[in-house]
Amino acid sequence: MSTTIHLVIETPGATAFQILRDATEDDSPTPRFIFPPESIIEPENGLMWKWLTDRPKMIFPTIESENLNECFLFISNNLNLADQLEEISLVLEKNSDLSIGKVLFFIYSPTLLSPPTDFQEWIDASAHFADAMLFTERNNKNAALIKSYQDRYSTLRYPMESIVLGKKNNPWARILESFPRRISHIFDSPELLETEDQPEMDRYLVRLPSGHRKHTIPLVFKKS
Repeated sequence: MSTTIHLVIETPGATAFQILRDATEDDSPTPRFIFPPESIIEPENGLMWKWLTDRPKMIFPTIESENLNECFLFISNNLNLADQLEEISLVLEKNSDLSIGKVLFFIYSPTLLSPPTDFQEWIDASAHFADAMLFTERNNKNAALIKSYQDRYSTLRYPMESIVLGKKNNPWARILESFPRRISHIFDSPELLETEDQPEMDRYLVRLPSGHRKHTIPLVFKKS
């Protein structure tokens, strides 16, 4: 049995774990949650990945894939987003028991009222890799800002879904099971891509001769 790995990018306060845990509580078997090194969440069915300085850089915990349909792996806000996604793609390439699912981008809507420095650059990069942009805690104060972001990516023709999550009746079956809607081809088979669509040509993955990224994604929520 192949285990599907869904990736979770989130702003602080978005409570993606609680939302996803509630949304999948009736699933059988129950999904596992894999958290970044800085996480303080210790759920009973949670695991933690590690980041090393030498390759392989990202170490997944042991997953008994024959008894597991889905996992949710949470991206770290302390490490470069492009580096993490690149390492995840290498792990998946080497493990035939794992396959990529959806890249979910959770935004705590009150953050839009007072965003951190370089937030727009970070959110653009996250949207580039995401299948779904999911807004939490919508209210009258942030509703117009949510719409401005939805309009921005609609105008730019981003294929990702944009959904304001409610307390219940959210379309999780459609979000998790539909076809990929991300711009990036980082998780696609290179054999099926044109030259200009190869992962190494990705706007946020391409490197200069020095080895540095051409476009650096800021660490807007890094914990000191």
